Order: sequence, then C-alpha cells, then structure tokens
Amino acid sequence: MHTNIFSNGYEYKFITKINSGANQPVPELLYTFFSSKTHKTYYVHVEEYPNHFYGVKFHLKDHKKNPHKYNIQTNYHEARPVIYTCIKIMLDINAKDIARLLASLAQTPYSR
Repeated sequence: MHTNIFSNGYEYKFITKINSGANQPVPELLYTFFSSKTHKTYYVHVEEYPNHFYGVKFHLKDHKKNPHKYNIQTNYHEARPVIYTCIKIMLDINAKDIARLLASLAQTPYSR
C-alpha cells in the first residue's frame, strides 16, 4: 500500500510576494498555515534567488517580531508536519516554475 507522506502536512495559503528593495535583498514569497495540533499559526518565507534557487524559512506567528524567530525551539513536537508543509509549498512553487518555463518555451520562435 502506497501512502502520500505529505498528507500529514497542513493546508497552507499564499499571502503575498514581497519585492526586493533596500531592506529586502531578494524577493520573498510569504505563506501561512495553521497547526491543528497546537492551534498555532506559522509563517513560511520563501526567498527567490536567481536560477530557480530558493531558501525556505519558517517561524511561529507569535515570534514574528523576535529577531531570533527562526532559531526558537517551540517544544511542540510537530516538526514532521511543519517540514512536510514546507515541502508541499516547495513542490507547488516547483510546479509553477515548470509551467512558466514551458509557457515561455512555447512562445519562443523555433529557428534552425
């Protein structure tokens, strides 16, 4: 029997894209999800680098203003579903990247 290992992740929602600027060196995608186990909200920040390279960071909404928000251990013992959710987000971003790439290739004129 085959089970989807990512079915244990949480449902997530895209919030916004933060464009690069003075305080933001690279564009960033912001996602959020709610833990049904702890009833806490998480933020996932996906940094977009050139050549389809991404950096993924997450933290609790409660730690939003803490400068060490990405380093705080919560002791909620839900690392697996949180990481699975981050992987699901990355798979979604990857699928959209592939679709954009194929669309741009379809519009490129073929020459010999």
